[in-house]
Amino acid sequence: MLLSNKLTIHGRKCKKSNIRQLLRNTLCPRQSQYQLRREQGMDHQGKELAEGLYWMAEKLAWGYDGTAPDPAEAFKLYRQAAGLGFSDAFIRLGQLQERGRGTPQDPKAAVKKYQEAAKAGNFLAFHYLAKLLSRGGQSEHAHVLWNRFFKDLAAHPKANFLTASTHFS
Repeated sequence: MLLSNKLTIHGRKCKKSNIRQLLRNTLCPRQSQYQLRREQGMDHQGKELAEGLYWMAEKLAWGYDGTAPDPAEAFKLYRQAAGLGFSDAFIRLGQLQERGRGTPQDPKAAVKKYQEAAKAGNFLAFHYLAKLLSRGGQSEHAHVLWNRFFKDLAAHPKANFLTASTHFS
C-alpha cells in the first residue's frame, strides 16, 4: 500500500490520483481517433506511408543499412507515423521519451504515448506501462497492467511482438 500521496517515476514526482486516472484511461479507453482509423481501416496508401515512415525511423534510431544513427530525426518520423495511426510508432515515441533519446527525457509524455498505443489496440503498450510503473515502485498498479498484457498475449499467441520490444527493453 502506498504511504504518501505522491510516487516517483524516473525521478519525477507524480500524484497517485494521476496513476489511478492512467489505469482507468488505459484499461477502459475511450475510442480515440487512432482506434477509429484502425477500425475503419486505414487506406492502403496511408498504411504504406505510415509503415515506411516507421521503418525509416527504425534505421535512424539504430543506424543500420549504412544509415548513421540520428535519434532526433527518428523521433520526428515516429511522430509522423503515429499521426497516421501506426500504433508501434507510439510505443517507440514513448521509449524515446522515457529514455531521453532524440528528445528530452519525459516519463509523463512517455506514459501518454503508451496510452495512445493501447487505445490504438496495441497490447504491447500494457507491457511498457507496467514496466515503467514497476520501475517507479508502483507494483500494485503495474500488476493490473501486467495482468492485462498477459491476458491479451494469451488471446494473440502468434503475435509478432518481439520486433517492437527488442531494442529498448
